[in-house]
Amino acid sequence: MPINSKRREQIADAALSVLAAEGAHGLTHRAVDERAGLPQGTTSNFFNSRQALFLGAGQRLADRHWAYVHSLSEEIGSPLNRRKLAAILSKVVSGEGELRLLHLARYELFLAGVRDPSLHSVLIRLRNASLEIAVTLLQSARLPKPDRRVQLLSSILNGLLFDRLTVPSMDVALIDPETVGEIIDALFDLPPEGAGEQEPDERC
Repeated sequence: MPINSKRREQIADAALSVLAAEGAHGLTHRAVDERAGLPQGTTSNFFNSRQALFLGAGQRLADRHWAYVHSLSEEIGSPLNRRKLAAILSKVVSGEGELRLLHLARYELFLAGVRDPSLHSVLIRLRNASLEIAVTLLQSARLPKPDRRVQLLSSILNGLLFDRLTVPSMDVALIDPETVGEIIDALFDLPPEGAGEQEPDERC
């Protein structure tokens, strides 16, 4: 990777850290330089306006989210089934570890976009990335063809994630694989996994 691309990613990652720690109001070129440990003025050389910095952070966020889900899918293994899909989605909405930073940064970007229409393009890009990830996972699990239900699934999981990040007393059972699996079953009108299977004959 060219050095400029590496430096650009370093700066975008630092911008995400600033967003997560200080909110959108704290995202300045100076703050990103300090977070990245770079000389003052470095960030402005790559992102010459605050809007460009927001857009760069948003694109990096989408790329990192894709990479995380891909690595998680590889960790869980293939072929992907309904149980593994529920495990992946449950971990994504857990808001733990690296994902906590990414999700906090994402929500800060969306909140900033409420007041700044110039950010709408990056918000649409983030939303589309989220939906594309969901469609990819659903297709890998061979669920019925994703339609508007994938948007409903994304919205439900986002709501659970938001509560997880902002309400310390939230019941973590709401985001465990079993509950997420029940949500998938309900949205896609699937029987619970294992339903309909013949019980073993105890007389044998």
